[in-house]
Parts: sequence; C-alpha cells; structure tokens
Amino acid sequence: MRHPMIDKLIHEHAGMGRVLLVIGRQFELLEQGGEPDLVLLANALHYMGEFPRLVHHPKEELLFDRLQTAGANCQQELVDLRRQHREIYRLEDLLLEHVLQSEVGDRAHDQELLEKARKYLHLQRMHSLLEEEVVFPAALASLAAEDFQRLEDQANLIEDPLFGNNVAEKYRALYDYIMLESRDR
Repeated sequence: MRHPMIDKLIHEHAGMGRVLLVIGRQFELLEQGGEPDLVLLANALHYMGEFPRLVHHPKEELLFDRLQTAGANCQQELVDLRRQHREIYRLEDLLLEHVLQSEVGDRAHDQELLEKARKYLHLQRMHSLLEEEVVFPAALASLAAEDFQRLEDQANLIEDPLFGNNVAEKYRALYDYIMLESRDR
C-alpha cells in the first residue's frame, strides 16, 4: 500500500538528495585541494537550511505526532528523528556560517569544516533512510485514510522552492547547475 503524502515526502527526499550531492561534490573539491564554488555551496546550504525547516520537516513532524498518538511500533525512531532534525539544523547553520565567512583556504579551518561536512552528509543519509525504511512503512501500516487526510489538510502542502512548479529566483543558479549536472550524466 502507498499513499500520496508518503510519496511526496519520498520525492522531497530525492530532491534534497540531489542538493546534498552538490554539497558533497563541493566539499570533495576542498578535500582534494581544489577550490569549491563558494557561491554554489552557500546557495545549496541555504536551500537545505530553509526548505526542510519551513516545508519538509513540519510535514514530517505532523506525521510523527500522529504516529506517536497512534502508538505505532516506531516510538524510539520518532525520538531519534526529532533529535536528528535539531542536529541537522545546527550543522547546516555552522557549515553555512563557515562558507559565508569565506574561511576556506585556512588548512586548520578546512579540516574542521570537512569534519562537520562529513558528519552532516552522513547524518542526512541515515536520517532519510530511517524515515523511508522504518517510519514511513509504519505510517502506512498503522494509519487510516482519515489520518492521512487530516495530515494533508494540516500540512497545507507548501511547494518546494527548488523542485516545485515555480523555482524561486534565489535558487535559479542552483537549479540550473543541478539540471546541467543531470544532463551530463
């Protein structure tokens, strides 16, 4: 069984995954002694700090609340995911601050930045995996159609400013870069 709300969350994960690939590639350049595109990196980090906090995670939090109330068999995972949301925000803020301060090039700073970037990218991967492999299936198994309808009504299904129908101007360069990368593969 599938549900459009879960499909939308998974689709949003895929979009965020594409942005995380851009972030990862820029940090790989830095790790290899190259010069990352700091404007692109800052834009990608800004998107990852804005879209999940304002659009994606509030929908997940509504789902988590409903699963908690329903007593679904993923209670510890819900606690872990909420904690991970806070840690992801903290790391995004730190990474963006470092990139915006243009401290790249200072070896000690670069190593600290790369450590935080590796932790952030790993946490993002594990977080989405836990949701998709444990929590979303638990929702499909334990929630009724009426629960999902209430969740969708509450979520108000705000559109993604990067992969939605209307790309926000501030993300146009990031969108164009991702689309170019997609064609080159």
